[in-house]
Amino acid sequence: MFIKYVSFQKVQAEHTVLEFRGGSETVKVNYFDVPAVSIEAGTEEEITALIASQSAEIMCAYLTQADFYLLVKETAQMKRALQVINDEFDAKLQLLIAGIPEGERASWTKQESEARAYALDPLAYTPLLDSLAFSRGVDKAYLVGKVIEKADLYSQSVGAIIGERQKSEDRLL
Repeated sequence: MFIKYVSFQKVQAEHTVLEFRGGSETVKVNYFDVPAVSIEAGTEEEITALIASQSAEIMCAYLTQADFYLLVKETAQMKRALQVINDEFDAKLQLLIAGIPEGERASWTKQESEARAYALDPLAYTPLLDSLAFSRGVDKAYLVGKVIEKADLYSQSVGAIIGERQKSEDRLL
């Protein structure tokens, strides 16, 4: 996937406004409230051809990603796109923690720190894990293994979700 950023000048003609136009099933053009577009395509040649097809009067010019971002960062389209990305992130995170009470989730950091301390030193002070193991009627060493296993799995899952969100944001910017 190739992405290019282009600025242009809107030109008021006698009966119309000349501006950047086009796109197709294979070339996606993202429009903003400012005279700039991002163009996504499978090949660089498709992007070059679309730009070449524009009226010379609108004076298309390539932008760096940083310059493009400066132009579009405050547009309604960018704000909405970021909101959609963040809403999708929140929904995925909620699925990950669904059915687990907030009070229990609040103890996860303490559970993990005690479990990792115990894994390094079986004499470590672990009041939360001691209470959990006693209440559940399980061996403390077993509980420590489960806490670490679940903490690592949660970290991997959250990392994947965060990575997806950041990738989506990177594609915008």
